[in-house]
Amino acid sequence: MSDTVANPGLPPDKPDSTLPIVAIYAVFGGLWILLSDRFVAALFPDPAEALRVGLIKGWLFIAVTALLLHMLIRRLTTRLHTAYRHEIELHVEQQRSLRLLAAIARASQDAIFAKDRQGKYTLFNEAACADAGRTLDQVLGRDDIQVFPAQAELQQASDRQLMAEGRLDTVELTIDTAQRGRRTYLITKGPLRDNDGKVTGVFGISRDITERKRAEEELRENEARFRALVEQSAVGIYIIQDNRFRYVNPHLAKLAGYGSPDEMIASGSILDLVAPEQRDFVTEKMRQRMAGAGAESNYEVTGIRRDGVRIELDLYGNFLVHENRPAMIGLVIDITTRKRAERELKQRNEELERINRAMVGREQVMIEMKKDINRLSRLLGQEEPYDLGFLDEAAPRDDAGS
Repeated sequence: MSDTVANPGLPPDKPDSTLPIVAIYAVFGGLWILLSDRFVAALFPDPAEALRVGLIKGWLFIAVTALLLHMLIRRLTTRLHTAYRHEIELHVEQQRSLRLLAAIARASQDAIFAKDRQGKYTLFNEAACADAGRTLDQVLGRDDIQVFPAQAELQQASDRQLMAEGRLDTVELTIDTAQRGRRTYLITKGPLRDNDGKVTGVFGISRDITERKRAEEELRENEARFRALVEQSAVGIYIIQDNRFRYVNPHLAKLAGYGSPDEMIASGSILDLVAPEQRDFVTEKMRQRMAGAGAESNYEVTGIRRDGVRIELDLYGNFLVHENRPAMIGLVIDITTRKRAERELKQRNEELERINRAMVGREQVMIEMKKDINRLSRLLGQEEPYDLGFLDEAAPRDDAGS
């Protein structure tokens, strides 16, 4: 399309620019006739002389009015030419803008459309045609009843409301398309206006957000599964930031003696859960972890419940970015029962070892006594009362084992 325009013409509602010229000419002519006749009559009482002066006055009137008309017409012509050039430039600029908008509409992957006040489509780009499964000729000049019959009533009501209120609106709408099945679109619509601001129709931009909605739904499902796993976990789970709890699951709140996670979060620092004599140790471990020392931290500490009861805890922590700031996420496992069992087992093993040592020592004394009695019996020529042959059988095995 060329940038030149044959003759766009002037707007029809321009006021008539010749009226000021006619008015000026009439006023000037009337004043000239009235004043000049009086002036000649006063200066030239002789009729013959007055006639000659009158002729001169007439020619002078013609010359002056011709000059005045020339100036006024030239001024009008200049203004008309300026206005005409402005109209041409404005028309060319509008054509450039329309071509640019048409190019954008053609290249856009979003569906772009426009309708007149009767709801008939006046613009429908290639993306919109692809979604509708129709050619441009099958859409232009038709309304929603013919193009989208399933959603026609809803769309027409929305268009009427937008034109009446003169506002933009953005909605999500699920449509059954001819080529791609059921799709979800984010549609922004608003009123079209002419140069005087009068509403002439509606425009719309429709973006296919089906994949985004599917991804959002999958994310919500994953978050729900993860939250259910965390909330129902049999171990304590926490997020710490600035030495304070930002999140605790129900198990950790119960373990620490609180009625709810929110109550525990509002109560204070993680150090409140640690025995006073180990708080410096835990603070240093947390500092190292936040500084990035090591992949994760794991250590055992003595904890204190809200009611003052001491418990044994196994702590795990790892670095985390929470709300764009460094934090730590980890697990808290109650090992009080296990540690108690370990202490009891160790105590019983020590007791058993003591008893075993005592039993072995007594048995060794008895064997030595039996050996002495057997030796005395042999000296007295009597039969050995104790059979200690098992000692001779055990000796080779011990030697072999050693």
